[in-house]
Formats: sequence, structure tokens, C-alpha cells
Amino acid sequence: MTSSARDDAPLIEVSGRTFHPAWLRYSCPCVRCRHPESFQKVSDLSARPDLPEAAGVELDTEANELRIDWREEPAHRSCYPLDWLLLHSADTSDAQNGPVAAPWDAATLRDRGVRWHEAADCGTDGGPWFTDLQTVGFALLKGLTPHGLERLLSGLAPVFYTEYGRQADVRAVPGAEDLAETESALPAHTDYPYKVTGPLTQFCYYAENQATGGELFLVDGFRAAEDFRREHPRWFDLLTGTPVGFEQLYTTWRYLYRVRRPIISLDGNGAIDALHLGHSHAWAWEIAPERCGDFYRAYHGFVRQLGERRYHWSHRYADGECVVFRNNRILHGRDAFDPRTGVRHLITAYVPWQQLESRVRFHQEQRLYLLGQEQK
Repeated sequence: MTSSARDDAPLIEVSGRTFHPAWLRYSCPCVRCRHPESFQKVSDLSARPDLPEAAGVELDTEANELRIDWREEPAHRSCYPLDWLLLHSADTSDAQNGPVAAPWDAATLRDRGVRWHEAADCGTDGGPWFTDLQTVGFALLKGLTPHGLERLLSGLAPVFYTEYGRQADVRAVPGAEDLAETESALPAHTDYPYKVTGPLTQFCYYAENQATGGELFLVDGFRAAEDFRREHPRWFDLLTGTPVGFEQLYTTWRYLYRVRRPIISLDGNGAIDALHLGHSHAWAWEIAPERCGDFYRAYHGFVRQLGERRYHWSHRYADGECVVFRNNRILHGRDAFDPRTGVRHLITAYVPWQQLESRVRFHQEQRLYLLGQEQK
């Protein structure tokens, strides 16, 4: 452990990572600074005339702890578990906090291979099925029953409710209010581009699948969009910089949804963050006439790219099989099917991605927060 002069205060170095004293003092985990049950911050250092200064720094490797005595009245000591400290270091990349995303097309996915997980072994504490969600964006479950689906969803609650309820039974029906309830082919899309939601984890469970056709395919939208950015940078900029409207009319429930958003969203670093694309919901876009030509060339180019078989991973799901995927990364579609040849009963359900991710993170990191308490 060393300290070095940089900016306005000596930085504190631990295991090759550097920390500013102000960050450390602000992040003090003691019961005077954080509420002991909720773990929410209760200290407020903003009224102080200057930034905190460390009077003494001690690294106890045996106790796996960093201790700092602060130059303040009354005296204050902060104790930081090293595992927690290194996990939250500004030097730590997202890759060090979890599995690295592995963008794919059909060829790279075949080379990598896909794996199936016994549904009974998939829980809310993470594991291989969740690792697949983090890396390739989807996970394949087998041996699932309706009761097993409910068990998994309940453990990840709250479930995202739609007009169809907690779960939706997707069959070809007369008078369908959604193309999913027909036998038609569906191009690559994300669900609910016309709703303001956070990223969703989508479950597609085949309770029964006897009809001819209807093969489901997945597309890694992040991979396809990155290729599109490289091959057509100007078109890519048009899709990320032009909000367009998506809408859905539900006569049964008396809703007319309408949302304006870009088809491709970027994060603060310019990385692809989300895709919102449902061609059947793209209606009466408000685009200045002088920009329409360029925009529609870009849009049609991207739709054509998503339709290329080199991006499609297809599978005919058997009864009891389920695919779980991140709806804002993985697009899905299907071939047409013939409902006269057998029953095709698909059950869909959604859990907010943040909810699932946070549940797993709790299991992985609770020990860093519940030190000295009985872990639940």
C-alpha cells in the first residue's frame, strides 16, 4: 500500500488500485455513516469547508481490511473490507465484475456451441444459465413445467405484467389483436417497442408444440448493429440520432400506446445499449420530409441486415423447452406455421432485467454488506 501526490490530495493505493480520500470517506460503511438495516447513507459531508484528510492509514492483510483514521472532530475511523473495496474501484472494469458479453452470429455461435440447462437446477442465485444470459444474451432450459416456470418467475419477482396478465398464452386465435396470435411469419423484433419499460428478460416456454413450422430464431442485435455501424456508419448515425414512433392499438383493453425513441440506443461511452425494433409497430413516423429519403434507406438497410441468415440461430422447440433472453439485445422472430397440423401453445412472461441481475448480485455480494450479521 502506498500513497502518491496527485491533484489536490495524496491518493491511497491498495493492491494496485488507487482511491481518493474523499471517495473513501464518502463511502464509509460504518453504522454512523450508513443505516445498519437499510444500508442507505445517512452521513452528509457537504457542509464541511474542505475535503476529508486521512490522518492514518493501515492495511491489515490478515483481517482483509483497510482502516483509515480521519483528521476530523469528533474522531472517526473507517474500516473497508478489501473485497468490497476492490470490487468498487474506479480501476475495475465491468469485465472484472462479471462474465464478458460475447457477441455472436450464427457461425460463431455454432463454433462456441450452445448448452441446455435442466430447469430444476436454474435458481435465482445465478449459475450457468445466468452466465449464458450475460455472455450470449440467452439461455436454454429443458424439462420445464408450468409449475416450474411459475416457481422460477416467483423467485425473480416482481413479474412484468402486460395486458394479458402475469403470463400470456400465445396461440393462433380468430380476431387476434397481435400478430403473435396468428400463424404468420414474424421478422426479427424486440417486444414492446411501443412501451416505456426498462430492459426485460423474456421467457418463451413451449408448453406444447406439435404444429408444422413456426421455428423460432434469435439474432444478437448488438453484433448485427456493430457490423452495421462498421459497414454503414452514416446510416448507423441516422438510426441512433432519429427518434421514431412505435404504437399499438388494443381495442379489447382500450389502449393506444405510442412511444418515440431511436431504433438503436447508445450509452454515455457510445457503446450500443439497447435495440427497439418492431416493424409491425412502426407507424406514421414523424420525420422531416427532407430527411425521409436518407432515413428510410438506413432503416431498410438495417432491417435487411437483421433478416440475413448469417445472424439467425434457429431451433424447433420441443414440449417443455424454454428460451430466456434479454429483450433489448436479442431479437427474435419465427417462421409461419400451420395451426391445422397440431397445437402450438407458447407461454411468454417477462421479468425486468435489472430485477434478475440484482437478485443474482445480492447472492454474490451480500457477504460484503452483512459482515457481522447472520446472512439471509
